[in-house]
Amino acid sequence: PNKKAKIAMPPAVPPNLMNVEKYALDEPPSSPSTDEDNDAIVTSPCLILFGLHPLVKESPLKKLCQDFGDVQQLTVRSAFASRYGHVEFQTVEEAR
Repeated sequence: PNKKAKIAMPPAVPPNLMNVEKYALDEPPSSPSTDEDNDAIVTSPCLILFGLHPLVKESPLKKLCQDFGDVQQLTVRSAFASRYGHVEFQTVEEAR
């Protein structure tokens, strides 16, 4: 027997969710970050680098990061279509 699967249509979206006015920002986004902002944001010697090129390997990335400080540990991983790295420096100052 030739049976076709029935695909149900998704439920309708309520009109109150489509009201874009309620999602407007109260204030415009802040200006781009500065070095002073980074001092307040980075509080750990561990960083995660998102958006790496798919062909990036650990060894060249470690050499690049060593220009900024003593790299304790570095790993590069892939998740779905993105590539990211975890870098641990010796001090918070090096991470900044």
